[in-house]
Amino acid sequence: MSNSKFSAVFFDLDGTLFDTARDLIPAVLASVKLAKLPQVDKAEEKILSAVAFGSRAMIKAACSEITEEELDRATDLLHEIYAETAGEKSEFYEHIPELLDELLTDKIPFGIVTDKNTRFTEKLLQRKNIDRRLICIICGDSLNVRKPDAQVLLYAAAHCNVLPETAVYLGDSEKDLQTAKAANMPFIRCLWGYGKFSECTECKNIFTAPTPAALHNLLFY
Repeated sequence: MSNSKFSAVFFDLDGTLFDTARDLIPAVLASVKLAKLPQVDKAEEKILSAVAFGSRAMIKAACSEITEEELDRATDLLHEIYAETAGEKSEFYEHIPELLDELLTDKIPFGIVTDKNTRFTEKLLQRKNIDRRLICIICGDSLNVRKPDAQVLLYAAAHCNVLPETAVYLGDSEKDLQTAKAANMPFIRCLWGYGKFSECTECKNIFTAPTPAALHNLLFY
């Protein structure tokens, strides 16, 4: 008999499963340099604060001034660089590998629902030897919608043949929370990531994990 409280577990990727800033920040800095754009002071800190908002936000955060044309060029450069480096320095957050092993042992399907595009996601997951352990991988370009549209989680649940209200989604941002609410799926706020939440009060089907170590008691009896 399963010890899991949920029929399936879906994870956001950046800031939830992996510390991907280790690859993203150097890629952003390299793209800004190649594009010959003026860089702000303490650029690494400012890029980190923008990781949750995507490529263009990270480029903007790194530059003291930038035009739309320059932003387009730098974003293209970032994607070229990151397509090669994704996963080189990124690491699982502490306790996450053991948690995934426990889900496997308990035969609970788990997958990823992310806004990251497929080519970056696949490169990262292959480098970390996790791609074959995942039941589903839903990326930002997998469907014709993205988070916070409920369809991304509904599709993941259907793929695993479970009802959305019996599964759970883990994420580090308000957008992740809104996606889970839209899909009527329980949600765990992961407070160690890059995003922020407007509030962290507990309510029905919304839980909070201050650290990855706290996830075990939220997922298992």
